[in-house]
Amino acid sequence: MSHYERNYTKMIDDVAERERVALDDVKHWLGEEKFEEVTGLFRTEVPPIGPGKFRFYCGIAGIQGYPVAIWWKHCFGCAMLEEVARETG
Repeated sequence: MSHYERNYTKMIDDVAERERVALDDVKHWLGEEKFEEVTGLFRTEVPPIGPGKFRFYCGIAGIQGYPVAIWWKHCFGCAMLEEVARETG
């Protein structure tokens, strides 16, 4: 994903559809099996992973920006979505 940029806001008006597309991009980038494996690891990490570490791991995998915030939301709900979105631009 790091080899291209997508402006999800300009691309899709509907928020739910925009989030679905961003999450599908992450799944496509990693592969469905790896996506599910890593999502499970994120959800079960003790102590719980913070947004900075989450963003760091995503960056290593080449995932940046809006898809990071949406993957966070998929993993943990909305509790820190705004913080992650603000940190990732």
